[in-house]
Amino acid sequence: MAQTLIIYDDRNSNEANAYFVLEGRCTCMQRLRVRKTTANGRNRFTLIRDQNGLGESHLDTQRNVHTVYMKMSDLRPGSVFGLGERRSGRVVIATADVKCLLVPLSFLSKNNGSNIWGRTVCSLDGTNPTIEQSFRKFVVENRWEEYKKSLADDLSRKCRP
Repeated sequence: MAQTLIIYDDRNSNEANAYFVLEGRCTCMQRLRVRKTTANGRNRFTLIRDQNGLGESHLDTQRNVHTVYMKMSDLRPGSVFGLGERRSGRVVIATADVKCLLVPLSFLSKNNGSNIWGRTVCSLDGTNPTIEQSFRKFVVENRWEEYKKSLADDLSRKCRP
């Protein structure tokens, strides 16, 4: 069903099943925890790493720590996830009605004569951005939004009589 959470992985653990998307679409998102500080009118962000794999604590929210989700990829029919690829803090959400074939990883490992699934995991790890790359993208997008807002504010001030 659309808007259904398929995987929420807060640790770098292995799932018991691989998911093969047969119909529909899913979105893979990266969960980031960032601390926002403001100095000289400019926002600064710091990536916060979970030490214990738990969610936000009460202290975190008092220290300007926010949870941000960055879109990583769209998963369409023929896509696969949950093979054991790196996915700490990754979330997979159905964006349309979706049908997935769940295959136990033990079955895939027994039937992996040419190491196709190992190569697929390497390919997924190589093409999906790391947490640090997702964070850098978040910072760049935030700076761009700040620049656009300041430019629009400057233009509107100059146009006023």
